[in-house]
Amino acid sequence: MKLKLLILFCIIALLLTNYSKAQNPFSLRGAVRQAAQAHPYLKVSQYDIPILQSDVTTAGLKSNPQINNQLLFLLDGSQFADNSSFLISGRNRQDWWQLTQKFYVKQQRQKKIDFAKENVSLVQKNIEDLKRNLVYEVANLWLDTWILKQKIIILRETKSNVDTLIRINQNRLKNEVILPSELIRTQILSEQYQLQILNTERQLSTQKQSLTFLLGVKDSVTVSEPDIDFQNLPIVIDSLFAFANAKRTDIQANQQVIKTAESNIKLQEALKYPQPEIGVLVNPQNSVLYAGTFITIPIPLYDRNQGEIQKSKVIREKAELQLNTTRLQARTEILNAYNLYQMARENLTKFGDIVDKSRQVLSTVRYAYLKGNTTIIDYLDAQRTFFDTQQYYNEALQDLQKKYIHLLFVSGYIQQLAEN
Repeated sequence: MKLKLLILFCIIALLLTNYSKAQNPFSLRGAVRQAAQAHPYLKVSQYDIPILQSDVTTAGLKSNPQINNQLLFLLDGSQFADNSSFLISGRNRQDWWQLTQKFYVKQQRQKKIDFAKENVSLVQKNIEDLKRNLVYEVANLWLDTWILKQKIIILRETKSNVDTLIRINQNRLKNEVILPSELIRTQILSEQYQLQILNTERQLSTQKQSLTFLLGVKDSVTVSEPDIDFQNLPIVIDSLFAFANAKRTDIQANQQVIKTAESNIKLQEALKYPQPEIGVLVNPQNSVLYAGTFITIPIPLYDRNQGEIQKSKVIREKAELQLNTTRLQARTEILNAYNLYQMARENLTKFGDIVDKSRQVLSTVRYAYLKGNTTIIDYLDAQRTFFDTQQYYNEALQDLQKKYIHLLFVSGYIQQLAEN
């Protein structure tokens, strides 16, 4: 008997351990950090770095030497040397052996390497900008999940209050203090809240599955309490402008595009110079040995790489315009996000006052109803008003949270949120 109880205890302990492992609680900062490390799309994009690093290796390779052989046979048999073979005797043929090598001029090889390295830096900057956008997506999804969790708490609390009233009204109906319709009204309201709870739980389950995927984890995740003070922004707007100009990832990516374009211009300018091919040759002619040198240089009369040079310069001009546009866009986005954040903070304060008042009204009407001094309609109206104001408050809180995260996103600070 004791052995059975011990086995049962071990099984229960194992199940509880597995359940606790299967539920990964993430705060907002924790979710953002996890996404910055293990977001599935981010992992895929990381492969672009070694792909372009292979171009650096390719750019550093020197061209292979070339060997060339030509054979000329004497076909007129009457001219053959005495007692000589048509194929074997060197007196009846001429051989040509040539070994050549192409050479870079104007540091063409080094400039190819430099251009390839700038492309690697560019893809790294683009990945950082991708990380900024993915982290922003995860932060918003975390907030949506958390607000659904809060909605379920409010619904359950409200339903619990209504269920308590149902039990009271059942006794009051037995004592013939109220009409049956009053009990039915409270039961209907309880059923409505139960249906909302079920629908919200389904939405929460869907949000958790999406969050699990974006965080790159296998087990189901849960959201804990926010670990950010959304109502305290210790940064003035001028600091946001300066930080975005220096650290915002899309601005950095555009700056790197300019560097890459400038490196490409230098490369294309160098490639307009022809590459000489130099070597040695050995030329036995009818058993007489000749040797010499070989050199060939293309004459740049028509092709001087004009098209690629022109294109590289246009790319740089486009990149410079794009950088200026992105900086202007960032400034506009920060200004708008800052104003909307301030408005959302004010709205939350106002809704907080309304919730307090509606709670007081509900308490007063509830007491009056139980004492028989008001009708069920007044009580249910007060209950709905309190629930609606709670919902409005949560929506205002969610709006403030999202405005705060959006301000961090447009200013570039969201990257630090993932690092700290």
